[in-house]
Amino acid sequence: MTSTSAGTPFTYSATPEARLEPSYVAGFLPGLILGGVGAGLIQAPLFAAASTLPADRSTTGSAVLTMARQVGSAVGVAALVALLGAHPHSLALFHRGWIFEIIAATGAAAAVLFLRSRAVSVTPSRTPG
Repeated sequence: MTSTSAGTPFTYSATPEARLEPSYVAGFLPGLILGGVGAGLIQAPLFAAASTLPADRSTTGSAVLTMARQVGSAVGVAALVALLGAHPHSLALFHRGWIFEIIAATGAAAAVLFLRSRAVSVTPSRTPG
């Protein structure tokens, strides 16, 4: 997730206002690659975790994972459309979309870290007995 979050500002910095000479290869492509690597690295463990479920729960686990991805995509597109509003040709509004994506990705990463540390502290330790 950190890789995906890091790719977004990199891609945002490739906009023509941020650079005098916009370049796809030097400016935009590295952010897309970094974001793609992050997405690939986060999805593999999620699918692996779903595959560890018992046979009678595997389809439910896979469905929940797929549903979460679809809802996340739909909410992201809806938020971008809401930010663009009635002026989809305004570049400044697209910049707001990038900033919103950076904030959302950073918030998601913080939530995962918080919930993970909370789950580790709640897990009871097993003592041989």
